[in-house]
Amino acid sequence: MSSLFFYKFVFITELLAAELLISFRKPKRSLFALRLAGAAVLLYAAVFFFPLPERIAYTGWYSCLMFLCFYALSFLLLKFIYALSWNEALFVSVVAYTIKHFCYSLFTMIGLVTNLYSIVNLYSPDPIAGELDHAVIFYWLIYFSTYLFFYIVLYFVIGVRVNRREQIRLKTSHLLFISAFAMLVDIVLNSFVVYEVEAGVVGGMIDSCFNILCCLLVFYVLLNLLEIKEVSNENSVITEMLRQAQNQYLFHKENIELINIKCHDIRHQIHSMLGEGNVDRSEIEKINEAVSIYDTLVHTGNEALDILLTEKGLVCKNKGITLTCMADCRDLAFMRDSDLYALFGNLMDNAIEAVSEIAETERRCIALNIHTVASFVTVTVKNTFEGEVVFGQDGLPVTTKEDTDFHGFGMKSIRMIVEKYKGNLSVTAKDGIFKVNIFFVV
Repeated sequence: MSSLFFYKFVFITELLAAELLISFRKPKRSLFALRLAGAAVLLYAAVFFFPLPERIAYTGWYSCLMFLCFYALSFLLLKFIYALSWNEALFVSVVAYTIKHFCYSLFTMIGLVTNLYSIVNLYSPDPIAGELDHAVIFYWLIYFSTYLFFYIVLYFVIGVRVNRREQIRLKTSHLLFISAFAMLVDIVLNSFVVYEVEAGVVGGMIDSCFNILCCLLVFYVLLNLLEIKEVSNENSVITEMLRQAQNQYLFHKENIELINIKCHDIRHQIHSMLGEGNVDRSEIEKINEAVSIYDTLVHTGNEALDILLTEKGLVCKNKGITLTCMADCRDLAFMRDSDLYALFGNLMDNAIEAVSEIAETERRCIALNIHTVASFVTVTVKNTFEGEVVFGQDGLPVTTKEDTDFHGFGMKSIRMIVEKYKGNLSVTAKDGIFKVNIFFVV
């Protein structure tokens, strides 16, 4: 058996390990363990029975065809065991192959620099020579150490980000196909250099450097593709949040209007009963207190904000939060009611959540100030808070929730609405006061 026969198994094991490393948190199909075992048996059987004709096995075109067949089969089996779309399966497999090819090129460079290949030459048409002596053990120790270390490093660099979402929806698939094509070209060129050209140490070093640079370029494109995907997913979530806010606004508007009508009617009935003088005043006071919700109505000059602040005012009253509001919102008429409701709803929800964590009720304070200065409408929301606020690179607070996939969109939604109306947003947290400033040009 030739060295290439053994290297077939090394190749597919490296590729399979990289694919499992990148995909282990992806949604799995039913009978996953059975599918995985069957896929592994089929894959290794295909590798074992793949022919190595004596005259053409060590040619560039044949070796290239063989390795591409192995990759294609592993790609199909990846789709078989995981519930992935075709694009997502291709993405995972390209990332995995790039990781494997990067480590292969790096180890090849190490082997050329340290002369390891004088011990064991996997690319010679002759059988592997040499006894299992200390030099061979050293060779395999370097091999396993190199692959293990860089597989782990590359997993934390790119693998964690691939696994961070259950699904990858790529709207820019052409970048993925360009990356796959770049790796294909590199594989073909590398096969011809290894099997067709007597490159020597210098030529091998140049080839390895080219492979590594190609892998780094593909990593860069794929990482940026992930960022595009994450932004797209974030925008989809925020858009859905805004749609729900619009529905909530219409629902709460109807409820507040109904409450106003009922409370107004009850007030008239109370006055009528007091005029008759035949009722218990203590009972009247209880009824009057029960309908005091009517007194919580806020009048800002904007119906959407009146409804929202009335609702949030009741929440604050129930939680023992002091809410002060100085708002003249007539100059916010350029904004859609649903956007106003979503913007101030998120601002108030964030503030209420922060002050609710303060144990002393007298320190639970929220202040909202909206006024017009010259041609600017300024919105300021201040609230007390405890603990530490960590800001991300985008200048927004980082969510303190453990599940970042489904939290932290409130401030991003605020920013999206502000930018929609060409406004400016700034956030500060200092001396126990969290402050949001928004400026609009009118």
